[in-house]
Amino acid sequence: MPRPVVSADGRNLILTFPAPPQTSTQTGRLDLNTPGRVDQPRFAPPLQPRAVAPPVGDMAVGSMLLRNRSFVNLRGPSVTMTLRNAPAKDALMAVAQMGGYGFVYVDDTPQTAAAPATPQATIDSRRVSIAFRNEPYSRAVNAILLASGLQGKLEGNLIVAGPSALSKTFGSQLSKVYRLNQASANSAADYLASLGATINKTFTTTATSSEVASTGTPANNTAASTATTATTTQINSFGASQGPLVGLIGTTDTRLGTITLVGESGLVAIAEAYLKQLDLRQRQVALAVRILDINLENSQDIANSFAFRWGNNFIVNDSGQLLGAFGSRLPPNAGDFRRGVPSDLTVELTPAQGTTPGTVTTSGTNLPGLVATGSAALDGARSIGSSLTDGFRQNPGQNFPRDNFFDFVQAQIVSRNTKLIASPTLILQENPSRLRDGGADGGGGSGGSSNQGLDAYTIDSPIARSRANEAAVRVGTNVITNVEVTQQENGGTQCSLELSTAGLVLGARIEKIDDNGFVTFSLSPSISAVTGSVPGPPTCTSQISILSVRRLDTGALRVRDGQTLILTGVISDVDVAEVTKWPILGDIPLIGQFFRGSFNRREKRELVIMVTPRIISDNDGGTFGYGFQPSTPESRQFMSNPQ
Repeated sequence: MPRPVVSADGRNLILTFPAPPQTSTQTGRLDLNTPGRVDQPRFAPPLQPRAVAPPVGDMAVGSMLLRNRSFVNLRGPSVTMTLRNAPAKDALMAVAQMGGYGFVYVDDTPQTAAAPATPQATIDSRRVSIAFRNEPYSRAVNAILLASGLQGKLEGNLIVAGPSALSKTFGSQLSKVYRLNQASANSAADYLASLGATINKTFTTTATSSEVASTGTPANNTAASTATTATTTQINSFGASQGPLVGLIGTTDTRLGTITLVGESGLVAIAEAYLKQLDLRQRQVALAVRILDINLENSQDIANSFAFRWGNNFIVNDSGQLLGAFGSRLPPNAGDFRRGVPSDLTVELTPAQGTTPGTVTTSGTNLPGLVATGSAALDGARSIGSSLTDGFRQNPGQNFPRDNFFDFVQAQIVSRNTKLIASPTLILQENPSRLRDGGADGGGGSGGSSNQGLDAYTIDSPIARSRANEAAVRVGTNVITNVEVTQQENGGTQCSLELSTAGLVLGARIEKIDDNGFVTFSLSPSISAVTGSVPGPPTCTSQISILSVRRLDTGALRVRDGQTLILTGVISDVDVAEVTKWPILGDIPLIGQFFRGSFNRREKRELVIMVTPRIISDNDGGTFGYGFQPSTPESRQFMSNPQ
């Protein structure tokens, strides 16, 4: 509402609120050519503060000053020349003669027998159009080289020009072999090739061909197959046409992890500087993970059971359930109407008030005081434990003394607190190279109807051990969670078991360790427990376990070195309340507690994960790994004992 105006008339305090503007109503005929705007009340939410990106950190920078090898430093008179669509070779030759230099054109176009005139056609296709007026001699020569796309260099008093003139030299060349410590030779060679170096690699291809020959008569024709294997070895050369390493030649040896460079000493020095910046150790981080699994359980059972008999009436309270029998016999049920009592029914009897146990065959005789505990169900309809009198069910209160009261009270409170602590430390590199394709290693099993084979099981985590920057910890028991039955050709069956871990499974992956002390990683912890089992297929003698799993799969997390990230919120809360009571009597205050039974169970589980990354420096010495110090006196004594 708008701000009020406060006034007074001597006795009353008056608050006046200005009325909001009313929407104007148009009357008459509307002019569609010049429509008007009708104000509508609306509310615009306040703008949020502008998002600010994370601060920019420092980067490790390696710089080198590279000389422009394509610039030819010459001395000569000023050049005044005009050419239109002239061959570049002829223009360079004329300018070289003006400065008193010799000239040679080197063409690298391969000559073939099918097209012997190709080199000359390629040379003539490089044409330039220039117009120089008192241009410095060095700039004029380099301008022609730049316009024609040729390379040039000075050898003594001779100008050498051509498509690959920088790789041609009259002097000696330098050859060096570098054994790399961290980077692979192939990746380093590919990097140098992208900068202009020519890398030669040997590739071997194997081709297999088969021939089928027919022998014998047409009536008895046989075919023989002959396989021929041919191996071809070829050398492939690749490299960028531009870059600071044009003219450098290199090759690799994967066995020793070496790369060999051949070229001018200046080019080899530039390539060596690149290799020194590439061959760096990958960073390592120690992930200290602490997992707390807290389980709080509390159950409360209160049950009151009583029974009393007066005459032939018998009233029972079975933990809040009302049971009553009136008379010496129980009423018939549906089974009594389906079929009569068989004449050869054998009933196993238990003694009741002075009788002796035995087995009696009934044929309509009276069996007073005997309780049937065996197969006296009378065609599945009569209950076990009831008395038989002339083949009918007897009131169970007949087995108790008359005019007596019996009571049984049961109360129980159970509290259980459990805590699972796991504190593994994982040391990982930021190396994403693949170790294996599937991550499964293990053996199979034998077949047959009575044999069960164990299939290769994988780590129960989205982050497995397929890459070098991943690690997984499994602590628990392998249980059977699935069984697959396959039919074999001999008529038997093979049971393949799938195993899972009932316990703790932790997977971790390192994405990036930057120079500013931040570690980017992802986690996948899970805790599982066996909560039940079901029978497997009939042909496999195995039980399939049912697991209760709590899993947390994080995305990419960025944490500073030494800081602790706490992940929580994986909570499982179960609250069960069950009450059994008599109608009406169970709701009476105070007295109603004798006519009801209650069961309360509360269970709360919480999973807390704390992660602390610590970047490992090569100067830390024995902080991690070989400098391990046991935390408890018992473990220190055990490890220091030579026995």
